[in-house]
Amino acid sequence: MWPVPTHGLKTGSVPPETRGPLEPEDVIPYLLEAGVATPESIVRNQAEVSVHIRKNISYVVDFGDRSFLVKRAKILEDPGVDREAAFYAKVLPSHEDLRAFTPDLLLYDPNRSHIIIRHFSHHMDLRRRFMRSRHTPASLGAQLGCALAALHSTLPTNWEKANFEIPELWVLSLLEPSMDMLVTESLGTIEMIRRVQATPVLALLIERALKDQPVDGLCHGDMRLDNLLYGSSRRLIIVDWELSGLGSTAWDLACLLASFVEFWATGAVRPHDDPSGAVTSAKRSLARFHLLLKTFWQEYRQRRCPPQDWPSWSKRVAELTGLRLIQSALEYSQLSAMPTRESIMLLTMAERFASRPMECWVHILGLPLSSAASGKISLE
Repeated sequence: MWPVPTHGLKTGSVPPETRGPLEPEDVIPYLLEAGVATPESIVRNQAEVSVHIRKNISYVVDFGDRSFLVKRAKILEDPGVDREAAFYAKVLPSHEDLRAFTPDLLLYDPNRSHIIIRHFSHHMDLRRRFMRSRHTPASLGAQLGCALAALHSTLPTNWEKANFEIPELWVLSLLEPSMDMLVTESLGTIEMIRRVQATPVLALLIERALKDQPVDGLCHGDMRLDNLLYGSSRRLIIVDWELSGLGSTAWDLACLLASFVEFWATGAVRPHDDPSGAVTSAKRSLARFHLLLKTFWQEYRQRRCPPQDWPSWSKRVAELTGLRLIQSALEYSQLSAMPTRESIMLLTMAERFASRPMECWVHILGLPLSSAASGKISLE
């Protein structure tokens, strides 16, 4: 089992007979038992519990003036929540510059794989924020660049080198999928796997990634719009560190950029009653996010150390953006009997990034090929 450190982290004392999964009706008593809440605060603020289900199950408890998030694994054996607790307990103390971008962990219960985090009730994940408003401040891009540069350029500790490597990417197994995958996945996913295997440029992309996926820094592992919170305080918060560890920093960047492409591409899919079908205009672009992304890239490059061979690095990140889009395409078909229009759109975008990475870097993402010595962004 993956090692779980508890040194320096407040842990809950739960009797062995009560180690079962936490249900909604158990949350308030659990907070009382953990000492995070008091009976007076619950009565005074009429605490409410809401359920959020994604990869794991989270309960948001709102006390009016403050909120908590209680996260538990869907399956007790899933190490994701324990890994996130380890990030807070063992990684953050060694990397103080990351604290500004992370939430506060209040308690870790290793018996039931639960964590309690201070919730940001006035924050919203960037996917929902961008859906509700077209405002995309460049200052947000600067915070993104600062946060990722701080994460990627920190020197790993001996403990991280020994225990904190990111699990292998499942998208790399598509050329030779396991029997379990072929039996359990939907027919839509199986068809998407067949299309990936039958597309030479996508198959070659996966083959290259299998041979060359260097471990070169500390990574989030699932850097996408859903895991980035931004609110009225204009403070960026990165959440869901369940896949964090030592891995490929280029993959971390690719996940972020692919998330913007996914947001745009899936929004371009026409409704079912549109006779023109699932098409997108060649003239349509991600121009809405170009300033934000340029600011992000400039801030990241200025802060990232040691210096990279940025032209070839940009190509590498662009190609991996295509790899992440393959993964997104399959995720959109997981519950379908046939490929969805969103999954087909994303696979088309993945093929474009794989075959013409630098063209996509400039004309889809709006990013420069290089930056002048003065710090001003310029295309060469």
